[in-house]
Formats: sequence, structure tokens, C-alpha cells
Amino acid sequence: MGTKTAGGKSTKPSERKSRFSTAVDEEALEFIKAIEEYKALKERPFPSWTEVIQVIKALGYRKVAESRPIADVTPE
Repeated sequence: MGTKTAGGKSTKPSERKSRFSTAVDEEALEFIKAIEEYKALKERPFPSWTEVIQVIKALGYRKVAESRPIADVTPE
């Protein structure tokens, strides 16, 4: 079962590419779990940015390089 594109070509659903990646790498998964644990422990549905930074530091992250423009950040 496929879908028709604007040009009339038929594509299979598995061939269609999502605009957003749904894959989560191990590093991101570790961060998500840590935030969820923090929210549960502190009974806070939305931690502040300061709290998010605290969680990141608790995971062992430290600034080791100079900052760069956000526009230069690309997904890995």
C-alpha cells in the first residue's frame, strides 16, 4: 500500500522520510531519563533552566570548549 506524490509517483510508506528524526541516541536518552528522574524527585512538572543545567552537570558535563554561534549547531 503506497501513497501518490504530487508527480503521480507511488511511494511506499517506509520510503517516506520524516522531517524530524525520531531516533534518540544513548546520550540524549540518558539526559531525558535524568530530567524525568529529577522531575519525579522534586515533584516538578517543568524544571527551570537553572535546574536543567544542574541535571546536566550531575551527568558529568562540563564546558571544555569556547562557545560558538547557535546557527552553527547541527544535529549529529
